[in-house]
Parts: sequence; C-alpha cells; structure tokens
Amino acid sequence: MSDEIAKMRLKRNVALCFAALFLAGLIVYGVARPDPEEKIANELKEAILTKDPRDMTREEREQMREMIENLSPETRKKLVREVMRGRLEQMREETKELTEEQKRERIDEAVQNMRERFSKMTSEQRAEARERMNSAEGRERMGEALDFFYNEFTPEERQLLDPLVEEFSMQMERR
Repeated sequence: MSDEIAKMRLKRNVALCFAALFLAGLIVYGVARPDPEEKIANELKEAILTKDPRDMTREEREQMREMIENLSPETRKKLVREVMRGRLEQMREETKELTEEQKRERIDEAVQNMRERFSKMTSEQRAEARERMNSAEGRERMGEALDFFYNEFTPEERQLLDPLVEEFSMQMERR
C-alpha cells in the first residue's frame, strides 16, 4: 500500500512538473512572441530603408503612409526614429570618403533640387503643405525631426546641413 502511495505521489509530482514546465513555456512564448504591430513596424522600416521613395509609385507611398498611420502613436514614433537613424547611418556611410568640399557641393545640389521642387508646386499645393506642417501632427513631427537633428547629428553634420534646413524653412514660409 505504501508502494502505491509512493507511485501516486511520484505521478502527481511528475504531472505537476510537466504542468509547471508547460505554464513556463506559455509565459516565455507570450513574452518572446513579437507583437504583431512591432512586426509590421519592422517590415515598414526595412522597406523604407531599402527603397528610394522616388522609385515608388504614388499608390505605394500612400499605402505605406496608411500603414504607418494605422500604427499606435508609440510604435509610429519609434519607427520614425529608427528610420531617421537608419538614414543618418546611410548618409554617413555614403559620404565618409568625400572631402568637405564634395559634401558641400552635394548640399548645394540638394538645396537647388529643393528649390526646383518647390517652384513646381502650385499655390494650392504650397498651402496644403503649409497646412499639414502647421497641424498639431505636423508640428509634432517637425519637433521630433528637429530633436533628432540636434541630438543625433554631430555639430559638424549640423553645420554642413544648415543651408538645407534653412532653405526648407524659407520655402515653407514662402507664399
């Protein structure tokens, strides 16, 4: 009889161990399993960092924008910051072999391209862009971009890019 009781206790202990292991496995899976939104954000980040927006169709850009807008504000902010950080690293990699003069020439070209793009905008398009920038969301995004610019760029990079930032600011103020 004590042999049977010992066997029952052993079975119960083994069953409890398996139950505990099963519960621990569920907890680990729940913690380690990526959040579906996080997965979408990572896919978007990869797509944004590997594709040139100028090579995308308007529909593709709109679809991507819609996917970003559907993310929670926290995930969207994290995504934007990671994309900006990725673009900064790409810029640093692309320009690391350039001289200061070559870097300045690239900035001058970018300023000229910006002027051309803005000059092709109609007054309605300018007003719409200005309205987007002045919306609460636009101001928040601009604040995040400027915060990133001042905190992630080196002083030398900020000085180099200052003409581009200034041109953007002037173009947005222009009627």
